[in-house]
Amino acid sequence: MSWPLSFLVALLAAAIGLVLGGFIASHAVSWYRISSFEGASGYFVVGMALVGFVAGLAIGLVAARIVAASAHPGAWRAIGWSQLTVIGIAAIIAATARFNADVAPTLNGEELLLAVEIRFPATQTASPATDTTHRQLTL
Repeated sequence: MSWPLSFLVALLAAAIGLVLGGFIASHAVSWYRISSFEGASGYFVVGMALVGFVAGLAIGLVAARIVAASAHPGAWRAIGWSQLTVIGIAAIIAATARFNADVAPTLNGEELLLAVEIRFPATQTASPATDTTHRQLTL
C-alpha cells in the first residue's frame, strides 16, 4: 500500500473522529452542565471535534502503515482497522464520560426529585432548636 493511499485512509478515519468527537462533546455539554455563556459550550464541542479529527488522522495513518507492513496488505483492511480503532476509542471515551457525569435519574422522561418533609408531633410545645436530643435523617 502506497503513502498516498495511507493518507486517504487516515483522512477517512479523521472524518469519523471529527463526527464522533463532536457527537460525544455535544452530549457531554448536557451531562456536565457546561454553560453556553459567551459560547463556551460551542467552543467545547468544536474543540473536541477538532481533537477527534487529529486523533483520527493519527490513528488512521498508524493503522494504515501497520496494515501495509503486514503479510496481507490492503486498503480495505486498513480502512476497516482504522475505523474500528477510532470507533472503539470513541466508545470508551463516551462510556467513561457518561459514567463519571452526575446525571439525575429519570422516570418516563422526567427527572426524579426527592422531597423530604419532617414533622414534629402536634403535642410538642418546646422549640426543636432548644432540644438537646440528637436527631438525624438517613436515606
